[in-house]
Amino acid sequence: MIKNDIVKRVYENVGVSKPEAQQAVDLIIHSVKNAIVNEERVEFRGFGIFEIRPKKLGVGRNPKTGDVIKIKAGKAIRFKPGKQLRNI
Repeated sequence: MIKNDIVKRVYENVGVSKPEAQQAVDLIIHSVKNAIVNEERVEFRGFGIFEIRPKKLGVGRNPKTGDVIKIKAGKAIRFKPGKQLRNI
């Protein structure tokens, strides 16, 4: 399923015009993106949770030379599925 499929379902099931459905879906996606950028937790009950988690400092190796390379600590977006999704 892609974004246009979601817009189509909103259009068909909610009874709004296609441009209004597009605007609603865009607003939801924009809101989720902004929350994640601001490191806020985004929770959709029954679906799951998006949150930012820290990543540890790592050590890698150059496969050609075998040299050890330090990998910076960072952050990653994690998704934890809700109960309904876990039980599929």
